[in-house]
Amino acid sequence: MHMVVGFLLASLIRKKTGKQTGLPSLPGKLEAVHALPGRLRLNSPLLEDIHNNIHRKISTEITKVEGIHSADINALSGSLLVTFDASRVDPVIVHGVVIRVLGLEQDFEKSPEGLLTREIELFGRALNQQVYQASGGMMDLRSSLMMGVLMLALYRIVIQGDRTIPGGINLLWWTYVMTKRGK
Repeated sequence: MHMVVGFLLASLIRKKTGKQTGLPSLPGKLEAVHALPGRLRLNSPLLEDIHNNIHRKISTEITKVEGIHSADINALSGSLLVTFDASRVDPVIVHGVVIRVLGLEQDFEKSPEGLLTREIELFGRALNQQVYQASGGMMDLRSSLMMGVLMLALYRIVIQGDRTIPGGINLLWWTYVMTKRGK
């Protein structure tokens, strides 16, 4: 069974999307679709269904950079085709200009957060809410975990006589650290 899971994971990791431009993308915000010397096609939902005067402003801002010839926007597909002099301007610079003009700098600076991380955080919040409601507002998930670690530490120290490391002493330390972290 573990071999099947390994093969599935390996095939998913090696799966190519067909959009290998070497430029960073933000799925759902700005994706580099195709790059050739002197041509760069980007796709962004931000460019869909916007007025012509906004198109002109975006194109004008992009073409202000020396070496960029044109920036053509297709409002139906949300596509942007930038033509430039490849000997004077690097595609990474063109991509950076588009990011800047569309106001996506902060989105690219943020660390990406995976779906699994978001789901675990959502589960933790739901569990926290459930513990809070079940205890009538007396405890939350964090305080119940602190109490559990404290009880386990006392059990290991007092009942089992275990004063070794790692053991009850570590559990007491972890309880202390958890209480300090909340302040």
